[in-house]
Amino acid sequence: MWGPYSWSSWESIKAPYSSSGLSENQFKLPAKVMETAVKPVDGTRLDFYLEGIDSSQEFYLYLHVAEIETLVQGQIRQFTVSVNEETISSAIQPRYMIADTYFTQSSLSGSELNFSLSQTNQSTLPPIMNALEIYMIKEFVQLPTEQHNVDAMKKIKSVYQVTNSSWQGDPCLPRNYSWDGLICSDNGYNAPSITSLNLSSSNLAGKIDRSFSNLTSLQYLDLSYNSLNGEVPEFLSEMSSLKTLNLSGNKLTGSVPSALLAKSNDGTLSLSLDGNPDLCKTNSCNTKTKKKNSVVVPVVASIASVVVLLGAIFAVYWRFIGGGRRGKPAGVKPNDPDNVSQLEFQKPDVPNEEENWDSELEEIQKEVIETNGKLEARKQRLSYSEVKRITNNFGKVIGEGGSGLVYNGRLSNGTKVAVKKLSPSLNQAFEQFQNEAQLLSTIHHRNLVSLIGYCDEGSNMLLIYEYMANGNLKEHISGKNGSVLSWEQRVQIAIEAAQALEYLHDGCNPSIIHRDVKAANILLNEKMQAKVADFGWSRSMPSENQSHVSATFVVGTSGYLDPEYKRTGKLTKESDVYSFGIVLLELISGQSAKIEDNRSILDWFYPVFESGKIEDIVDPRLQGIFNTNSAWRAVETANSCIPSRSTERQTMSYVVNELKECLKLLEMSSPSNTGITITQPIGTETGPQAR
Repeated sequence: MWGPYSWSSWESIKAPYSSSGLSENQFKLPAKVMETAVKPVDGTRLDFYLEGIDSSQEFYLYLHVAEIETLVQGQIRQFTVSVNEETISSAIQPRYMIADTYFTQSSLSGSELNFSLSQTNQSTLPPIMNALEIYMIKEFVQLPTEQHNVDAMKKIKSVYQVTNSSWQGDPCLPRNYSWDGLICSDNGYNAPSITSLNLSSSNLAGKIDRSFSNLTSLQYLDLSYNSLNGEVPEFLSEMSSLKTLNLSGNKLTGSVPSALLAKSNDGTLSLSLDGNPDLCKTNSCNTKTKKKNSVVVPVVASIASVVVLLGAIFAVYWRFIGGGRRGKPAGVKPNDPDNVSQLEFQKPDVPNEEENWDSELEEIQKEVIETNGKLEARKQRLSYSEVKRITNNFGKVIGEGGSGLVYNGRLSNGTKVAVKKLSPSLNQAFEQFQNEAQLLSTIHHRNLVSLIGYCDEGSNMLLIYEYMANGNLKEHISGKNGSVLSWEQRVQIAIEAAQALEYLHDGCNPSIIHRDVKAANILLNEKMQAKVADFGWSRSMPSENQSHVSATFVVGTSGYLDPEYKRTGKLTKESDVYSFGIVLLELISGQSAKIEDNRSILDWFYPVFESGKIEDIVDPRLQGIFNTNSAWRAVETANSCIPSRSTERQTMSYVVNELKECLKLLEMSSPSNTGITITQPIGTETGPQAR
């Protein structure tokens, strides 16, 4: 409850009208509270104090201000905050009818605390104060909630973007303020654990996340009447304490794990699955699938035989009619040891004047490609002569990557493009070409680089992309182009790149692992919008239930490579998370993934991170112009991506959410923000909490 407070030396003022801007920051103070304020009756200071307090107590001060008087030209209201005559803030200049919140990031203590809001020399008006909160730190003798329960709930909150205002601090403590929907075991001696979780009708969407399995004491789980999709995961049957599971009213598909059905049948689990029309609830699903396959296989085999026969006829025809005089015979491209075999006719070297043969072979090749499900977008296919024309005979190199050169190009309609010419001498060059072209022809996201066309003619393999006017992120981090990215630009670029990876991991079915996330593969267009590129090494997860892909050889870029993947050959989505964490550290610090003496950026990062000095972490080229709370949150997000064990890393969904919070913190900053940590507005998640 908010209550008025006034001293004789204070004068009350009221806003001329109500405005939603007075309650729109993350603290959501009532507009009625912010519509009123106090200022000194006479003088340039607004004073208040706490006295008779225990000097060992610690306090946090939260100050909420908004300009509610109409200022005329030449009037300025600007003030600083001090405690016991020590200034703790930079100049604060309230915004008209917009609430800003300032707080002390370090705790305050002493037997008496005297607070002063003092008018600056530049100000023509005295300070004002709309609302004030003072928090006292209270130590709890009881142990906090079990850490793996806390981590699981944070992950669930992030994955499903739960916005319940009670979901902050310790999930189970204080007892009377546990998170909504939770019941915890609490005997007063042992650490509490979560035994019941009710998220019914909570607008959850997506797949059932594995983090639920980390609630090892959970007996009751209700996820009914949401929009959950995908299959019922096997791990639910492995939760030994679970006695009730309600999944009714969702969009689940596939079949229910047999172990889960067995628990339901023997009475050890109460299972509710109604309201999932595409979910098979019996063991007969697998039997039906086998019967169906027994019919399909002979048909497919018969069709395949016809295709092989036609292929043989064509090969013989080619051998006797045209093979000897029109170029080299059709060949087989090498196989990628990580992928299923891919066979395709290799186009003979046909002289330009023989257009009929060229057209006919192109149509045959098109049919072969479409039959095998590759590069189906016919309109995207360009001849080598067309590519030479749009690049002015490959006249201007605009970039160089590990797989070849990138050339400047322009289509007939004037659209600028980038043309990557893969070097045929590279190992797996053809597989990279096919992989990237197929992938970008079938997936689309605003933060993935767009494929405009491709050319596969003889040994010539080219990919045509949208033109990215501002090059790659590595160039901007290194400062080679002479510009310095602002803190806001860095956060925005990080969000956009993270969203692209989140889409690959969670928005594609099956999930896609990029496998070579690095600053050089994040491109920037004319609006500095980030787009992830270079999918030559990308891999699809075999199935939803598999946690990794076993790679026969490790690929990636030194400095960004997941150490667990490098050691075990097991490729996971968390391998991308690790690489992105390195990119995020580069963005924050201005350092390269590899620093002097070929050491990792982590060799530099961990010691400065432990020191707790944000100014030693953030890129010095920013000259201190950044929001400290936003920077710390970005640093902590990067740190959550880079543990050596993949199971300890966060998901890209979590990373996206945290980076968006970084941007919110930045947007909430007052115009007078100079990066001083003790006076920045923050969201409730990073303020004083029970945990």
